[in-house]
Amino acid sequence: MIYHHAILLSAASFVTASSDSPDDWVNLTVYHTNQANYSAGDIADMNTADALGDLEFTVRAKLYPLECATAELKREAPYDCENPEQDADNLAITKLVVSVKKSALPGVYCPCNVHAGVYSCAAMHHGGGEPQPCPTGVGGETVGEFLGRYANMSNYNASTPNFKWYAGNILARFGAGIWYSTVGDAEGSVWKVAEVVKRVSRKCSDDVQVAAVTAADTAGCFKNCPQPTNRSSTCWTGCYFDTLLGSGSGASRVSNTAGIPINDVVAAWDHPFASDDPAHGGCPSF
Repeated sequence: MIYHHAILLSAASFVTASSDSPDDWVNLTVYHTNQANYSAGDIADMNTADALGDLEFTVRAKLYPLECATAELKREAPYDCENPEQDADNLAITKLVVSVKKSALPGVYCPCNVHAGVYSCAAMHHGGGEPQPCPTGVGGETVGEFLGRYANMSNYNASTPNFKWYAGNILARFGAGIWYSTVGDAEGSVWKVAEVVKRVSRKCSDDVQVAAVTAADTAGCFKNCPQPTNRSSTCWTGCYFDTLLGSGSGASRVSNTAGIPINDVVAAWDHPFASDDPAHGGCPSF
């Protein structure tokens, strides 16, 4: 995904207990967005997330036509505007069950990124300095614990660009989501893929989410746009976030209970993995 700070835990997380029983492990249901040419069951040196965490990641992508519109704005958000897990043509989302050694949690969350087709994880710190090897084989961190310092709406005002207000409200809504890192060297000892539930195309998943949001648009905002289906237009983006998060989400802090109820958002997120039928919000396996 992107850079994060860590929840520190002893490097003893790498140690495998001498007596290993099923009770020593816990199953986590996670999602991973990346290019479809990578194996669905391979999450070594990659980041995954729970439903809320991956929702934050994918919902935030709707900002990019605004956030990345100019070279100046791109420089402010290089990890958003130049991220192959967000802008590649062949993106897929995979739902998996990962078994994690209980003694390894919470671990140190490390950002895992892809460069020249190769994934790697590294511990990074907000104080600066060079990235260091990830000290634990598995780690987790809430989205809000990291991104809160970059989307602090208490510092925003009338001159703040609307995409920053949107980002702040996205974080407020989905910030309890968790991002995970799974270091390749620790596969089998502290984490392992128990099941690949299903992989769907990111496009199909996005279409399902957008359909749920447009169906909830009781104000008729989308149909009043000059191009009601143009997802890169300012009008469409405003309607999307005002419907999802609550009216005025591009200019003020909105209540976490405004917009679409969070349980409905999460249910729509999981529909593509529960059904292959588009009529029921499903997506075919990819």
